[in-house]
Amino acid sequence: MARRLAVVALMAALAFTPACGDGASGPPSVPGGAVWVEDPFSGGYPTYDDEATGLRVVFGTPDLGAGASRVSFALFDFEGLVSYPALNVQTRFYPDGPEEGYRTVEEAALTFAPFPDGGRGIYTGTLAFAEPGLWAIDAAVPQADGTVARVVFPVEVSREPSAPAVGDPAPASVNRTADDVDDLRALTTATTP
Repeated sequence: MARRLAVVALMAALAFTPACGDGASGPPSVPGGAVWVEDPFSGGYPTYDDEATGLRVVFGTPDLGAGASRVSFALFDFEGLVSYPALNVQTRFYPDGPEEGYRTVEEAALTFAPFPDGGRGIYTGTLAFAEPGLWAIDAAVPQADGTVARVVFPVEVSREPSAPAVGDPAPASVNRTADDVDDLRALTTATTP
């Protein structure tokens, strides 16, 4: 129980921004893959548990579009944060849905990026998702006994991500300006606006 609480505490400490999603049904699953779980400590990011291996994934980049995409995820076991310098991963594509099988598309190494305060971090790298649809990431996680545990979790890839691309104009915002108010104190808490 103490180990599970340590995992929950570490996940609560992750500094992720909430992601989109209704949280009601979760993302699709893939055969033999980790199971989506509702986790109030994941910041709204898709979270997957693999009961057989005891691994938990918090997927930090669910807004994926076809093409090269940066991916990141935090990985935990019963001892806490998993922080090997790199993990080998494969991408799987399910062209006809999860029950019709997949093809392995890419093999890559994702590197661990520690957070500045230590004790936290994420695996990150760029993976190529050639087309929209259901994909999965299959991560090979070395174990203390010399074996390798695998955790597979689904990712949905859209034609284009909803976030603006690098170089795109920032989305317009609606803010009051000096032209909208009689006194600048309405816009700022500065002592001398």
